[in-house]
Amino acid sequence: MGIKYLYMACRMGNYDACYETGILYETGTKKTKKDVSMAMALYQKACVNNIDDACIDMGMLYKKHQEYSKALYYFMKSCHDGNAEGCYESAKVLEDTQKHSKSSDIVCLYHRACSMGFSEACKN
Repeated sequence: MGIKYLYMACRMGNYDACYETGILYETGTKKTKKDVSMAMALYQKACVNNIDDACIDMGMLYKKHQEYSKALYYFMKSCHDGNAEGCYESAKVLEDTQKHSKSSDIVCLYHRACSMGFSEACKN
């Protein structure tokens, strides 16, 4: 489906389409110029409407730009909604930004992600 139709579906309340359109803007295509700001706006719209993968991608963009508190917000939202990757990424952000040993919050997040089947979390 073309970006024009995905965007139209997004505007009509199809939040999966918002997420898919965001991906196209984040990566850019032959027909779509890369526009991270537009991608973030679309991810935001999808995330607040419970598209957890959009929350993850939003968090990843913030993490990439070292805006860890914003990244953590989106990862934790996804985790609270039952997304194992959100729990794992929340633990990683907390671990990466805390200078001391693993806190119980970090351990609990890894454990939760592992128990939900995110195997990478089981290694921590």
